[in-house]
Amino acid sequence: MEPIAWRLCGSFHGTHVPSGCVTDATVSDELREFTSANGVRHVFATPYHPSTNVYGGRAAQSFKEVMKHMQPAPSQLCFTRCLANDRLTPYSTTNRSPAGLLLRRRPKSRLDLIGPYTRARMEEKQMRQEMQHDQHAKHRIINPGWSYISV
Repeated sequence: MEPIAWRLCGSFHGTHVPSGCVTDATVSDELREFTSANGVRHVFATPYHPSTNVYGGRAAQSFKEVMKHMQPAPSQLCFTRCLANDRLTPYSTTNRSPAGLLLRRRPKSRLDLIGPYTRARMEEKQMRQEMQHDQHAKHRIINPGWSYISV
């Protein structure tokens, strides 16, 4: 496998192969082979054309801004964090993050460390409720010789 195919397979690992790919008119043979072998629909867009370049330009601008603020860390770490933040941010149309839609659950992020952990809080409340119940419950003693009806 060639380097581009390795990179693409690595980025799709654990998720899925996309249904489409948009690139400019210049495409290498290895990318063409990869997309045809994996059933990816390849769409060509005119480079630098405003109608096809708006979303790519905005994504590049956002990425560069994030990378500028993360400069002390290694570039691969910055890139991974940038992708994770992008995938964990909810979209305004669905009100769910892309990772949440894919995994059908809300993935844990660094932001979750700020607030109290939900599971621990739930278990604490259940324990308090159980202690409250035990304080006011009447303990019934049943002797072996007694006859009783279970309903």
